[in-house]
Amino acid sequence: MLDARLDKLAKIQLPLLIGVVVVVSTIYHHPTIPIPPSMPFLTYDILVSLLVAPLLYHCFKVMGVVQGLLLFFTVVIFAGGMEALWVFLGKLGILGDAYDYPMGGLWFLGIPLYIAVGWFIWIHVFYFLVKQLFPRATLLAVSCLCGLMAFCVDIWMDPAVVNSFLVSNSPNIWDWAETAAPKLFTVPLSNFVGWFLIGAFVVYTYEISWGQIKTMSSHPFRQVFARLAAGWILFVVVTKAIQIGLEALLPNLDLFPLGLESGGSLTPVQIVLLVITPILVVTCLVASIWRAVHDKESRKDIFLVLGFTATLGVDLQMAYALQLAFPSTFLIYLVVFPTLLPLGMLLYYLIRPVETSGLQNTSQASP
Repeated sequence: MLDARLDKLAKIQLPLLIGVVVVVSTIYHHPTIPIPPSMPFLTYDILVSLLVAPLLYHCFKVMGVVQGLLLFFTVVIFAGGMEALWVFLGKLGILGDAYDYPMGGLWFLGIPLYIAVGWFIWIHVFYFLVKQLFPRATLLAVSCLCGLMAFCVDIWMDPAVVNSFLVSNSPNIWDWAETAAPKLFTVPLSNFVGWFLIGAFVVYTYEISWGQIKTMSSHPFRQVFARLAAGWILFVVVTKAIQIGLEALLPNLDLFPLGLESGGSLTPVQIVLLVITPILVVTCLVASIWRAVHDKESRKDIFLVLGFTATLGVDLQMAYALQLAFPSTFLIYLVVFPTLLPLGMLLYYLIRPVETSGLQNTSQASP
């Protein structure tokens, strides 16, 4: 009975709910947010769909279709709902700094659909790697490690994205409002804290809800939805409290501007750093192919590596374009050293025997 209800929820009810929200949101936004001439309709939606597809397939193979869909929709609704609330509060001018999305094809509430869906890329990869490499870790440790890897990605991605207009004819994917919020690398400091927290909160909330539904003795769906709602509300309260506190304590602080000034040339150290991350990416691809050739069960991991490295490549091209256009910036340092953690964990997973074969037993991590 429970399995049938989960199957119906994951395959029919949640997709239908998301579909209705997307249709209504898209109809609402398009009269007021024009599509840039340089960016054909649905360009980003199609691109992100192509990046998510191999990771969703990998998720289905290691978790099963139903649990994989539940993780996917949890990420979309949790992260998408959070970002939509942030944008809405920003337009009202309340509760601290804000950002907005100047363009989009399909929309999910107040944000482009590809933003909400794109969160699944990071969450699934980090969640999978942590569970594989640290199978005995507590739930709190698993969640914090996922949050740390999310932070390592955003520490360079956000500065690259919000300054990409300097090297592109297209508008930024998102823009931060000019407020008194303390900034780090031209981005509000609270944003980096938020990436850590969303990585941690999504994983923790998923594990204590859908990950444990089959162990709940009475009213399992009520318990699941109550835990999901409590996790989301707690995340919103904590992140907003941190954001407002930072703005009150450190108003107008601007730590380490990127130095995006023309002139100069790349140093030998910068040139070396430019090739480190691409070499790691290629090494991961080669390792996944080698592993698949020697272990039939590992063939699914090629989809994990393809989805993750392709997404990194899309984001890295913005950072590299800025570094090449403005050699005096230190952006390449932000790219290389933090990215060593997720890429290093991926490579370590690919070259070692792994005790567990998937995420089927996610509920076994102890809080």
